[in-house]
Amino acid sequence: MSSTSPHFAQKLLLALATLLAPAWAEDAAKEPNKPETPAPPTISAERMYAHLRFLASDELAGRASGSPEEKKVTEYLAAQFKEMGLASAGENGGFFQAVPLPADVSVKDGGVLGIVDDAELTLAQGTDFYPLSMSAAGDVTADAVLAGYGISAPDLGYDDYAGVDVKGKVVFVFRYLPSGTPAWSGPGPRRRYAPFTVKVKQAADRGAAALVVVNNSNHIPQHKDRLMRGNVGGGGATIPCLHMTLAMARKLFPKLFGATPEDLELDILSERPIAPRHKVGTAKVRVIANVTRTPRSGINVCAWLEAGQAKSHEDFLVVGAHHDHVGLGKFGSLGGQKARGQVHNGADDNASGTSALLEIAR
Repeated sequence: MSSTSPHFAQKLLLALATLLAPAWAEDAAKEPNKPETPAPPTISAERMYAHLRFLASDELAGRASGSPEEKKVTEYLAAQFKEMGLASAGENGGFFQAVPLPADVSVKDGGVLGIVDDAELTLAQGTDFYPLSMSAAGDVTADAVLAGYGISAPDLGYDDYAGVDVKGKVVFVFRYLPSGTPAWSGPGPRRRYAPFTVKVKQAADRGAAALVVVNNSNHIPQHKDRLMRGNVGGGGATIPCLHMTLAMARKLFPKLFGATPEDLELDILSERPIAPRHKVGTAKVRVIANVTRTPRSGINVCAWLEAGQAKSHEDFLVVGAHHDHVGLGKFGSLGGQKARGQVHNGADDNASGTSALLEIAR
């Protein structure tokens, strides 16, 4: 559905381009007295532009995956394939194939993060913390534990969870990775251990009741003290998962863990090799993640055209293009927060490719 999906948004098994063109040339050479072979179909810029105008129109509201507008697009594409005389290659004898998508996440008011019975420290959802897109809904009151970066990396000889029991607790971890040593540099450790999804799984697998990921000072100059509101992937978690700013951690941590986040992180990084550190909180913490998850699915449009004599070949040429885009920019917009709510027409991503595919099919 999307450009990163393992599925193509539409698939056409098309052998025509590679098998019929040599046949025309061969026939003309062998039998010059026969009537001329009709010219192969040509690509029409006018038809392509007509498809493009429709697909990228405001009427389709950015063709978000799983939206009613995306369904309208798939019906349009199926009608085009049918009009061309292509065979259906989807499910149940039709042109369509259902594609599971990450659930639509709605964050409601009423989220809570704070120390129980501490009325002086009030954290505001949306400013100081925000649920991660994969968060489960839940209301948790439990003891707190700081578990370093929330990383278990046997290949690097490092485990933030060694020697600490987090079962039934609210676990706080720093975002990203330890820094300042060659072992943690490069894309490998970042891919394996830095993502939110990995930190959530590590905590949930050990029985944590909730997870709070905290921005850390080593990365603030590059990434600023922002909250992640976009889709972090990973499907649905089994525990509430929040993301908290460093600014709020500077107020919360001294009360909860007896030191600033900078000092607690430095305690880990000051050793060589770096040594995991955990800290047990001095008070109970309450976490409320008020989120709802609505399952959704998108649609592939699949057709095929057989070239040459029936069953005379075993090769397939697969031509694909994704017909969806980012809708109104809730997720995936390059325009950032300011662009949310605006139609993202997606003429070049990928209405143009979809229009070209229709012409190739014709």
